[in-house]
Amino acid sequence: MNVQVSWHNIPSSPYMEPVLLRELSRLERHFPVDGHLGVRFRQEGSRYRARVHAQALGRDWWVTGEGENLAEGLNQAIDNLMRKVGEFKRFTKDKINKRFRRPRELQPE
Repeated sequence: MNVQVSWHNIPSSPYMEPVLLRELSRLERHFPVDGHLGVRFRQEGSRYRARVHAQALGRDWWVTGEGENLAEGLNQAIDNLMRKVGEFKRFTKDKINKRFRRPRELQPE
């Protein structure tokens, strides 16, 4: 997965690389390897905000997470992204299953 990290209003931190790698490992099972992921970190007042943009599964996914530190903001953003992707996959699966139902005579009783 191609990852691009940008920093706004804060200096870049080498300590975020292991945290970012850990969070990306959670996304590996949902997104293909050739996807694009952009992460923007910024500080607004005393809060840190992470905005994640993922291009995968034929869609653009935008999510935002906020926390008291960079890792917390990134974790919340990845959780939001996982929730959105899960809902999309569940909706798609339900849509396919609704379209192709078994005939009544083949359904188990």
